[in-house]
Amino acid sequence: MYSPELYSPESANLQLAYSSDTAPEDRLLLMKKIIGLTAIATMGIASSLLTGCGNQGTPNNSAGSNTQQQQQQQNGSSSNSSTNSNNSSGSSATTSNNRGGTLESAEAAVAKALETVPGSRLYDLDWKGQSWEVKVYSGNVETDLLIDANTLNVLSTEVDDDSDFDDIAELNAATVELIDAAKAALNYRAGLIDEISLETIAGTPRWEVKVVTDASRAAEVVLVDINSGQVI
Repeated sequence: MYSPELYSPESANLQLAYSSDTAPEDRLLLMKKIIGLTAIATMGIASSLLTGCGNQGTPNNSAGSNTQQQQQQQNGSSSNSSTNSNNSSGSSATTSNNRGGTLESAEAAVAKALETVPGSRLYDLDWKGQSWEVKVYSGNVETDLLIDANTLNVLSTEVDDDSDFDDIAELNAATVELIDAAKAALNYRAGLIDEISLETIAGTPRWEVKVVTDASRAAEVVLVDINSGQVI
């Protein structure tokens, strides 16, 4: 009538006690005990099976959670790497500022000045925030130009009728042009150009290049020989 493997040892002993010699009232009592013990054993087995199933599902959930966390960490690392990369690229770029202009910007302004006043030579180049003030000589005539550094538009042109013949003499003595002196100076001291001019120092004309190396400090002066192009 019953499956012995589902019974506990107690229920098995009760079954042995259940026989035809047992009194009717004792049979009823034994039957109730056997049924009760069988129900308890069955519930225990069912509980074990449910617990086992629940434990089998836990590692999968844990693995899924760990995978999501790893993906989030990788995405975050990639984002940070991209940001750092972008910040690094921006900080390494050399651009003009209120203190000075780049060599490339100076070269463009020089080309524009020589185009505007054909046959002239540059005597002075001065950075004015977002424009270049250029002084050129064509023969004995001085022309001052203001050139926008971004658009290269000539903002103003002024011809000086009272030429400085000392300036002309210094320029005539120079075989190295202003822009070449700028290249030599920046090769010696990297930075931005504040001003380039011909200056007589101890009786000898020199290209004087003022280079901005740090926005918080004064421009450094680099002297360039007007004939050899070497930094002095």
